[in-house]
Amino acid sequence: MASGDWRVCVEVKEKDFLGVLVHLRR
Repeated sequence: MASGDWRVCVEVKEKDFLGVLVHLRR
């Protein structure tokens, strides 16, 4: 497992989570 893989995964999950929040707020 690359040292940067987990960080990319976390960034993607955070963006996805924010996208869901924005979608629910509309």
